[in-house]
Amino acid sequence: IKKINLTPHLCGLIIQLPLPEHVNKAEALNAIDPKIDVDCTGEINTRLFYSGKAYVEFPTARAIMKILNKSGIDLKVKKSLIMGFGQLVGRPVSYLFEQNGWPYSIARSTTENMDQLLAEADVIVSAVGKPKLITGGKIKQGSMVIDAGTSEGDLGTMVGDVDFESVSSVALLVSPVPGGVGPVTVAYLLDNVLRVAKSIK
Repeated sequence: IKKINLTPHLCGLIIQLPLPEHVNKAEALNAIDPKIDVDCTGEINTRLFYSGKAYVEFPTARAIMKILNKSGIDLKVKKSLIMGFGQLVGRPVSYLFEQNGWPYSIARSTTENMDQLLAEADVIVSAVGKPKLITGGKIKQGSMVIDAGTSEGDLGTMVGDVDFESVSSVALLVSPVPGGVGPVTVAYLLDNVLRVAKSIK
């Protein structure tokens, strides 16, 4: 990784996760030069992000915020639930909600009143990685569900946290997996690459 960092005119370097168990994840991610850490996974860029000084930001978190902003819903008067508090989605999304003044609750694996929070939420952002965790019978009529969870389904297919068929009959809007948050994430990853390219003298 340190050798690749020295590649002339390199405008971005990412490590595809998850890594094999024998590889030290933190060590590998922090080996990326922060100037080209376009996935924002290293400690330095993470710290800059939460201090409001980042020049690259978490692509999936930005994608989710873009989708929410484009929905036209005033989230300042809605109950939002963020499911999961991971490094790449849950934590940065909750930070961006705070920056926008949007009220929210967080549900983790240890949350006891999960079903109650789901039933009351107007907006649900899920990034847990558990297939069909959210079903139509658990959510409020007319709610908005952003599915950023990914896991492997039958025959190696990619699936999200949402049972799309049952949820789509109840929710006002639900993002599919694949084809929902993912393509917008790729766009923002490439936007970070462009930011790096523009910064190179």
